[in-house]
Amino acid sequence: MGLPEFFGASTLFVNNLFLTLVGLVVIIALVLVIVLVPGKKGKKA
Repeated sequence: MGLPEFFGASTLFVNNLFLTLVGLVVIIALVLVIVLVPGKKGKKA
């Protein structure tokens, strides 16, 4: 019975938390790519 109220109250918080987590994952992935790609190119050269 209380589920709609629960979701209505927490949707904004959950969405912000989810977007923050996705953003952190994307940033970490970009940093890894930036760090690893020059290292791989350096080994081949």
